[in-house]
Amino acid sequence: MKTSFNTIITILSVIFLLTSCSNDDNDNDYTTTQSDLILNGNVTSIVAPDGDAFLRITDVAVDANGDIYTTDSDKRRIKKIEISNSTNTVTNFAGDGVFREIDGIGTAASFANPQTLTFSPDYQTLYVGTWYTIRAIDMTTKQVTTIAGNRDEQDVDGIGTAAGFSYPIDIVLNSSGTTMYVSENIYGFNGLVTKIRKINLVTKEVTTMSWNNLPTSFSPQHMIIDKNDEFLYLASTKVILKMNLQTNDVTVLAGSNTEGGTVDGIGTAARFDNAYSLALSPNSTFMYVGQGNGSGERAIRVINMETNEVTTLTGSGYGNEDGSSETAKFSDVYGLCYDKNSRTLYAADPFNLAIRVIQ
Repeated sequence: MKTSFNTIITILSVIFLLTSCSNDDNDNDYTTTQSDLILNGNVTSIVAPDGDAFLRITDVAVDANGDIYTTDSDKRRIKKIEISNSTNTVTNFAGDGVFREIDGIGTAASFANPQTLTFSPDYQTLYVGTWYTIRAIDMTTKQVTTIAGNRDEQDVDGIGTAAGFSYPIDIVLNSSGTTMYVSENIYGFNGLVTKIRKINLVTKEVTTMSWNNLPTSFSPQHMIIDKNDEFLYLASTKVILKMNLQTNDVTVLAGSNTEGGTVDGIGTAARFDNAYSLALSPNSTFMYVGQGNGSGERAIRVINMETNEVTTLTGSGYGNEDGSSETAKFSDVYGLCYDKNSRTLYAADPFNLAIRVIQ
């Protein structure tokens, strides 16, 4: 009887272990699958207290802990929002608020209107694009260093500070963190500048990229690069472009070169109204598009990267309203950043003085 009882216990233990392993596997699969499910489109807001109030947020980035960094352009500072401690505490991370380009540590450094930012793959460096330069912030020491650009509005290739930029709109890095792509789109002292520059972060050499089959309506805004470093995707007002980094060939992923609007559809049958910013879900199943920078219908659109189907996720017009996908409103949608750990999309909404949280 004792032997039989032990046998039963052994059998039950084996069943329990098998069941536990099966559940662990299912949980992992579930987590992986869940991470790339399309978001629901519910919107809330992060607004800084009066003393630290945002003035004009243009871009957002998330570190390994889930904390947010943002360019507060008109205050000429990089701000940090501590999401990980559940307080949303806002602090000045770098920048003294003075319009100039001076390297230094943390708030002893100066920025001429920071516009865009992105983390290195190891999160040890935060890169910042200002009106004239590309800067790097060491996340341990807060040392701010100029990578490229000479503090004047120029359109010049070269090495390091011998190069010149005309108001970089966005910066992105390849998967190894050795190459940076910079989009520029401005009517400046040198006329219309619409181009993508490439920076070798090892040599600091800045070059202008050339492309095949660029649309005549080329208007580079924000970009994103795939995890294999094969394609650079770029929002270009009415279209989302797919740019092959090996062949330099350009095709239209979605939208029309000649017609705007907010029309859902597949690929070139869809329409965009001032597409500006991009973010990819963790497994690159969905591309989120921020639409409505300065004009047009404000919305977050989604492209299914397997089918090219474009749908509208959230946004019901111009305004400042949290809520469901049917009721939420944005004043503008600037930079986007997807935090894969929390399955949260953050959007810079500068004229509502807020970071919008889409889940």
